Amino acid sequence: VNKWLFKKKTNKALHMRAELWFEMTMERFVATLRLVAKPGRIESETTVLETKPDELHYHYKLRDLVFDGINIRVLDEFGKITFSFDLTQPKG
Repeated sequence: VNKWLFKKKTNKALHMRAELWFEMTMERFVATLRLVAKPGRIESETTVLETKPDELHYHYKLRDLVFDGINIRVLDEFGKITFSFDLTQPKG
């Protein structure tokens, strides 16, 4: 299993950090959005993408993280929204 932190962004006003984690095996690739509240408590983990291990596929679909009001968004290489998470959702 190969697992790494691809990108992280911090929103100081919300006291929250968003992390995009990648995990790859010979059978699958999984991208997970992790929301971390200070001081390091994981608030939420959500699967953003699960597919066969194809570097080209996730390279273009998962380029950036942005906080946008009450949402955290995952953008593709063209700035289009690939995934959006409402920060007001119940945690769990």
